[in-house]
Amino acid sequence: MALLWKREFLINVIWIMILLIMGLAFNIWNINRQINGLTTTAGRGEYFKANTETAMKNTLQEIFQEKRLTELRKVAAASRIGLEGKLFFVDSLDGTMLASPDPALNDSTNLGVGGERQQQAFERIKKAVEANRGETVGANYILRDSERDTTNMRFGVYRLDDELGWIYGVVVKDEYFESIKNKLYVRIKNSSLVVSVVCLLSLMLLYLLFRQYLGKQQDLQEYKVAMSSTLAGVALLEEDSTVRSTNKRWKELYGDMYDGRKLVDISSYPFIKEKFDECKRENFASYRNQGLKDGELISSSVTLTKYSIDEETRIVLVSTDVTQVVETYRAVAHDFISSLLGPQLVIDSALMEAAKGNLRPEETERKLYEIQDHIIASQNYALAIYSWGKHEAGDILDKVEKVALGNIITRVVQLLNSTFIAHGVEVYLNIHEEIIIQTGSRSLEAVLRNLLTNSVRAFNETTRDRRITITLERSGREAIIRVEDTGKGMTAAVHDTIFEETNTQVGFGAKIIRAYMVRVGGSVSVEKSIIGEGTTIAITMPIA
Repeated sequence: MALLWKREFLINVIWIMILLIMGLAFNIWNINRQINGLTTTAGRGEYFKANTETAMKNTLQEIFQEKRLTELRKVAAASRIGLEGKLFFVDSLDGTMLASPDPALNDSTNLGVGGERQQQAFERIKKAVEANRGETVGANYILRDSERDTTNMRFGVYRLDDELGWIYGVVVKDEYFESIKNKLYVRIKNSSLVVSVVCLLSLMLLYLLFRQYLGKQQDLQEYKVAMSSTLAGVALLEEDSTVRSTNKRWKELYGDMYDGRKLVDISSYPFIKEKFDECKRENFASYRNQGLKDGELISSSVTLTKYSIDEETRIVLVSTDVTQVVETYRAVAHDFISSLLGPQLVIDSALMEAAKGNLRPEETERKLYEIQDHIIASQNYALAIYSWGKHEAGDILDKVEKVALGNIITRVVQLLNSTFIAHGVEVYLNIHEEIIIQTGSRSLEAVLRNLLTNSVRAFNETTRDRRITITLERSGREAIIRVEDTGKGMTAAVHDTIFEETNTQVGFGAKIIRAYMVRVGGSVSVEKSIIGEGTTIAITMPIA
């Protein structure tokens, strides 16, 4: 089955179908030409000469062996000579009809039955057979005066029996040519049906080829975008381990030393060939490698994954510098502990108020909402860490699917509902229409959770008008999501650089948003931010 989807195979099949269609079209044209020819006397004569005369001569030759008039009359009367529209007769040299298809005309004369025109036809036949004694000859004659009327013309073959003085003849009537035309029409119908089926199959194969081509282009585009966006070092290898292309991070780690060379020949890892063979066999392999860079020991986590890219087998090597893992763990631990301080303070405050007897039911409910808000914030932080970890680890060929943006936005708002309640925030949805894009739904949800959580944190304790408005709209071939809050706003220095790659002061949330936008070919920006009035952030994504 794999061969079926090869581009070269599909192209060859399509060429064969095109040639078949051309052959069938020529056949239809030729049949139609024959049908048109059968509408004229000259055309019928040509068709009779080319397709019928020889067979009729053979038929007449068989009948010619019969010398008994009674049997010949039975043959003529019973039409036992084969195809529809053919008539057999026997005349004497003086014009007497010895054996006629109509038994009532036996022993009559051609002159008496058909008049002068039929007598002239008989004389023409007689002259032809006498000039070709011992042979079966073909001839035609006219029954009535009009030569334009094809029904007046008779085509046939004849032979003279010198011993008995009899003329044997087989002629075709108009019905014979009509039956031939009907059969040709059936052939045209069948050929047209075959052409239609072949055209349909060709279109289906062209569609599959086009879809395959677009799919390959999309896979390549996703691969290139992912290679450029991930912070892991990525190299694309051929089956013999030759390094075909690398990303920016790989260049930073290893420079150009691997370009165009076989990895199994120059890698410092002693078991690289075994790992490479394992990847080709099992589609995946991994190992840890160590090396020196600028005098410092670098430890890398390496994965090898086999893919089919642009109809060729490729090995994607992802090398992640794990010397920074400890530093990352430290930052994660610090941020996670900070996220737990909030609920701890709320619980301590509630216990103190309860000990004094000052904890009223409404105050208890408010503090419970605060605790729940902090728990949700911690969950979002954990999800952000997970998403960023996947990105850093080089999860570059994650599959995408068609998702409805309106549904994703509504689901995220529902998930954060308790956070909005705890902070007294009113959320307004302004979804003009449902828009479908190609993306990973969980990645998009992580982006929206971060945007909305940051918007909630933008409100001061003194802010009374706490509103977040989420707008979804279409602009050409792009979908735009705007998140507008009435919070404290940002300074120009902050909102101009918050989503820039060079900004290392932002947290995981901004990094996830930025990486996601690069991945889907979109963009994120601060449209406006005014101190004391609020901020509007817009993300733009291509529509599927």
